[in-house]
Amino acid sequence: MRTLFAACLAALACAFLAVPAGAAPINYNIFGDCEANCASVGLQRGFTAFGKLTIDRDPFVLGGAIEQSNLVSYSLTFGSNTISNTNAVGTSLLGVWSNDIDTIAALDLRAATAIGPASGLGLALMVGAAIISTSASCPTASCDAVNFNSFATLSGVTLTAEPGPLPPAPIPLPPALGLALAGVAALGLARRRRA
Repeated sequence: MRTLFAACLAALACAFLAVPAGAAPINYNIFGDCEANCASVGLQRGFTAFGKLTIDRDPFVLGGAIEQSNLVSYSLTFGSNTISNTNAVGTSLLGVWSNDIDTIAALDLRAATAIGPASGLGLALMVGAAIISTSASCPTASCDAVNFNSFATLSGVTLTAEPGPLPPAPIPLPPALGLALAGVAALGLARRRRA
């Protein structure tokens, strides 16, 4: 009896542990139009910079903080230049979720491909605007600031969430497991009635 009960509990625990936990990362498409000093990065005024930002939503709290640990990946292409998590020497990220799961209320992402005094690509991305450069550097590897020798500004920067996967559906218990649990409960009741 105890062995059957332990086997049923183990099967039930395995069924619950098989349910995936946490929310999937969300991808945002980034678009912004060059507004000023565009020639300094090889663009013409009005040309579009584009990219992608992927943020882990676990843990996700409406109106809560987006922290460095939530950053999965990013890239922004302007002209023939691309700055991303794969070529940057440092990146910092702070932000705030909006009151829905797909919207970022505030964002401050800073990155550069060089640590001063060297210079390379630089980025300061916010909701609504961005600064891009081919002559920038981070003072340290944490890159919580970017030094721009020259830069262009982007206006109308949008972060549009891509449709993501639906939340995982609960995994139904196998019918045999339900029958086994009902049998264990019936045996327990029968044993109590005999006593």
